[in-house]
Amino acid sequence: MTIYEDIQKTKNRLIKQARSKGMCENFGQKEARKLQDKYGYDAIDNDGYRQALYEFNMWIMEYVG
Repeated sequence: MTIYEDIQKTKNRLIKQARSKGMCENFGQKEARKLQDKYGYDAIDNDGYRQALYEFNMWIMEYVG
């Protein structure tokens, strides 16, 4: 599974969670950290991972459900 597939899967799960349980102050932060740990947010950005993780974090912050 690629980072992009992981991010999309996580987004879908978060959307489903927000619709059923609502949102809290730290919505999506645990999932973002898991992806950062898995793909290495601070690693050299040869495959666009850093940008993909940044965009995912921005999506989390802007998501209103």
